[in-house]
Amino acid sequence: MQKSVNEHYEIWGADLEMPLIEDCGFNGWNIAEKLSWHSHEGFELIWLIDGQAAFEFTDGTRCELTSGEFFFKLPRQSHRAANGVTTPCKMCWIIFDPNVDNACRNTIFTPEDLDYLALRYREDERKVFTSPAPLRPLIENFAKAAINLHSQYLDGNTPLRENHSGLQGKSNAFSGAKAPQVALLRSYICQILLETAQQAMAG
Repeated sequence: MQKSVNEHYEIWGADLEMPLIEDCGFNGWNIAEKLSWHSHEGFELIWLIDGQAAFEFTDGTRCELTSGEFFFKLPRQSHRAANGVTTPCKMCWIIFDPNVDNACRNTIFTPEDLDYLALRYREDERKVFTSPAPLRPLIENFAKAAINLHSQYLDGNTPLRENHSGLQGKSNAFSGAKAPQVALLRSYICQILLETAQQAMAG
């Protein structure tokens, strides 16, 4: 089977046994690809590693990102790629919902910590932030860990889903993974959420 020109590595929170996480992963777009209107139950954080990207919201506003920047979207906030089509770029994302049952499971967080995170992102001004120095290696390591885990234990380079509200992956997807691999990805996710919240607060 011919490998896709674009790279999509999507990992469900259920596969990480992290109820807090809806899904997360890495996208590498080399050619334009359709990305139409959709929304998520949780907050979505997007970090642009390379290139440029733009997103549109149903109220007509637009958010543009360049390499080294990140921004967030609120729960159930409908959005799409600008004009419904992606541009060449590399990005990571994490979608998380602090209100789900057992959200603290397999994280470093307490319920109070998750309330703090939600508060940091609740004020929607669609701000674009420059990734601080401590965050950049975490994002790079997260991307490498997600790609490695996905490539070894999931079914290849899967097409990007336009509707992210479908069923989550099997909870035993990584049962054959070496013990540190899943724990390492969980660790990166928690650290990234903390660092990003600090930056949002500073902004």
